[in-house]
Amino acid sequence: MTQAELAARSGVATPEISKIESGARAAGLVTLEKLARGLQVEPWELLRATPSGEPPAPTDPEQRLAALMAGQPEDVKQRALLVLTALVTPLR
Repeated sequence: MTQAELAARSGVATPEISKIESGARAAGLVTLEKLARGLQVEPWELLRATPSGEPPAPTDPEQRLAALMAGQPEDVKQRALLVLTALVTPLR
């Protein structure tokens, strides 16, 4: 299906579809619902995998943090650890 065909079926403008597809813009919930309707799928199905075919980002908070920190320089990891420690340490 072309972007123009999806635009006609979903009511989402072709330039917006292009930006979403390229990763230049994130789709909001209303747009996701429109696109899903145009594609004749459930909205959640659009969230199952990335365009590159990689698995979706983890949903467990600990896994999300690990994925976010993967590949970061050591100084960034240390600063993030300080911030997280401050957030979860009870006030005395």
